[in-house]
Amino acid sequence: MDAWPDPQPLFCICARRLSFLIPRTELCLLESQLPHRILRLIESLQSEISHFKSTFPEKVESRIPEKCYLLDPNTRTLDHAASVLSMGQYLSRLDNFDLCARYALDEVCE
Repeated sequence: MDAWPDPQPLFCICARRLSFLIPRTELCLLESQLPHRILRLIESLQSEISHFKSTFPEKVESRIPEKCYLLDPNTRTLDHAASVLSMGQYLSRLDNFDLCARYALDEVCE
């Protein structure tokens, strides 16, 4: 039997998709339709992804598809290491090295 192309749990895929589809300014419109906890999770993911994108080398963000931003199913937060590894095919070697170096420095500084 073939494996699913994306090993992320369904909840993580949906949360990631919602965080990309719904602008921050419109999250409050969904308060009556989604549980408060889910809305806060989406808001948190949007913030994490925005911060993560700010570490990218110039002109890299536009080449990275949404599917490369992977969530940790246990913590339901952005999995930075897995995301960086999944972006490899969309980056030049120099961009990949730059991003990995920035990520490693951030990890050491925390």
